[in-house]
Amino acid sequence: STHEYASIISDCRFLISALPKVTLRHAYRETNHCADKLTKLGAQQDVNFVCYDSIPHALKNLADADLKGICFPRFVPIT
Repeated sequence: STHEYASIISDCRFLISALPKVTLRHAYRETNHCADKLTKLGAQQDVNFVCYDSIPHALKNLADADLKGICFPRFVPIT
C-alpha cells in the first residue's frame, strides 16, 4: 500500500533535487515545537495552502518559549 504522505514526500524529493546543495538533519519534535505544531495544524486543514499574516494563535505560547530559549525534555519510555 502507498503511504498516505507519498505524494508530499515525492514533491519534497523533487524540490530538494533541484537545489545545488542541501543538507537534511533529523530533529526531534521537542527541539522545534513550532514546526511540530504547524505540521499538525496543516494536517487538519481542508485547503492545500495557507499563508499566515501573523503567528497563528495556537503557536503564540510555543514561539514565546522558543524566543526565551526554554527547553522541553524528551520523554523516552524505558523498555
